[in-house]
Amino acid sequence: MKRPGNAAVWQHPYADILADALEKRLPGTSIVRLTPEEATRALADGSVEVALIPATSALSNSERFDVLPAFALSSWSYPYAQIYLARSLADFTAELVVPPDAAQESFVASVVLQEHYGKRVLAVPSEKVPGADVNHLWVGSDPQGAPTGSLDLGREWYELTNYPMVWGLLAMRRDEAGDAMIRAASDIAALCDRRRDHLGTAVHPEVAMFAEEDLRFRFDDLATASLTELADYLFYYSGTDQPPELNLVSLKAATPDADGDHLPVV
Repeated sequence: MKRPGNAAVWQHPYADILADALEKRLPGTSIVRLTPEEATRALADGSVEVALIPATSALSNSERFDVLPAFALSSWSYPYAQIYLARSLADFTAELVVPPDAAQESFVASVVLQEHYGKRVLAVPSEKVPGADVNHLWVGSDPQGAPTGSLDLGREWYELTNYPMVWGLLAMRRDEAGDAMIRAASDIAALCDRRRDHLGTAVHPEVAMFAEEDLRFRFDDLATASLTELADYLFYYSGTDQPPELNLVSLKAATPDADGDHLPVV
């Protein structure tokens, strides 16, 4: 099996689980830590061969990316993206200041506020950190830095749809995902499941608890249903002709690789 030279995972501490699984399943691969949007750009321009990219990016760019099966990063809550309201929902004003490099989180926040609370949103990108008197979307790698009293975006999505929010999918550039890499994705998902409690003592206890209790790695029926909801909202809000679909690749051959390159998971 040809090993990808570089793989991009996100900077959030919980992504250590995926980085560890990639290194074990694809020895010799260099792991690059990027923001979700940076990972998408790096995959598109060829800086990396495989990347964890936002689900919205995968849905909106199916002509550019192959999505690997078996692995989907989802969660029932998500302390890494939170909606801060300066006042009560009853006094909500339309503007929501959002980070300019957090397209998926900004979209989900707009959907949640309109569909769950009936509040129309005008997303205003800004690199400046807003004050406590401004409605804004907080996105970061350290949940301890989130404003007090914010709405957890993952929990809000779950309350709206009854499904865990799918944040990221493993992807490669179009037509570059061979059978061996497709098989590897299943092993990577299984390894992540097995090592969700191995983040170590360096991370905050709340991060470790999130990984153990709320984080999911399987592209299962719940993830599929959540992605269908997300695609429907992308269709509804974008005004395209039809809901976007993932370019989810599958095995092209029924026989194992010639080198038998498949990691048993026990």
